[in-house]
Amino acid sequence: MTQFTSTIRGHNAHVHLFPDREALSHAAVEYLLDAIEATLASQERFSFVLTGGSSPLRMYELLATDFRDRIPWDRVDLFWGDDRYVAPDDPSSNQGVAFETLIDYVPISDANVYPMPTGTKPAEAAAKQYAETLKGYFGDQPPSFDLILLGLGPDGHLASLFPENHPERQLKNPEAVPWIEAIMAPERVSPRPRLTMTFPLINQAKRVLFIVPGAAKQDAVANIVKSGEASLPGAFVHPRGDLTWYIDADAWGEESE
Repeated sequence: MTQFTSTIRGHNAHVHLFPDREALSHAAVEYLLDAIEATLASQERFSFVLTGGSSPLRMYELLATDFRDRIPWDRVDLFWGDDRYVAPDDPSSNQGVAFETLIDYVPISDANVYPMPTGTKPAEAAAKQYAETLKGYFGDQPPSFDLILLGLGPDGHLASLFPENHPERQLKNPEAVPWIEAIMAPERVSPRPRLTMTFPLINQAKRVLFIVPGAAKQDAVANIVKSGEASLPGAFVHPRGDLTWYIDADAWGEESE
């Protein structure tokens, strides 16, 4: 493993390079375990935001099997960074996939799981409902998750913050941006409504971990992590706490060899 610090739009990020997806996924689980241990030493609960797509699937499988008994699930609360506005049993549902690969196999209470309400209509009402859920969870405290897990799309999007939606606009007046937005995904990725956390909420996190495997991500990684001219959505993640990128050799490209 190679590790170094990269400056992304003025914010320092810890970058770790791994030979393959398997090594990356194991390291991501260990990162989660360390974060849980450190957090629960000083507070009662650990808030963990899951991501969708294919990037976290091996990590979820490991959490459901080899590492299942190393996590105090009764003290962990699960949230989602985004989801497609579909039924949970739809194959494209992020919450559905998370249940099928992780949640159904670990001893976590339903009360500790907070999926996005994709059955609420319209999508804008669902976004407001999830924001209210988060406000109820954090109460008078700042909405700061202990760990947000993020993937990265080939186009540089994270959660459902796509370049076409110009998500950087959220940083110009963050106080006016809702924590959760209903957006329409662009034509090229199936134009359907989605619910997503916004940058003002994501950037309150104590830790953000990007997991980026696969050659399809090379251009996005080059733009965001390697370039001093980062412009894609992933470059605008600037948490108040630690920002860490786990990238495999395929996503990094020839320079990783």
